[in-house]
Amino acid sequence: MKNIDKIFSALKELNEKYNSTLISTEELLEEEENIKELPQIDERMNKILANLSQIEDKEKLTSELLQLHLVIGDIEWQFDQIHEMVRQVIENIED
Repeated sequence: MKNIDKIFSALKELNEKYNSTLISTEELLEEEENIKELPQIDERMNKILANLSQIEDKEKLTSELLQLHLVIGDIEWQFDQIHEMVRQVIENIED
């Protein structure tokens, strides 16, 4: 997930190069807040993955897998947000 941060940094640099015409300040601030959540998401995923192999009870295992499903959803959302920003930059560069 470190790549999301690198992508965001590259987009911020491009935005500065183009006099902040590619991405609004509001969107940059919002995405910055999203990126601050990445370490917690990563920590949750690592915790779940560490627990999976130790769980014997099927009900507890199902619960833990559900938590993994939710974490993967959070990761997908983060990638989707940065992907949308890339599309926006493409559109605004072409204008």
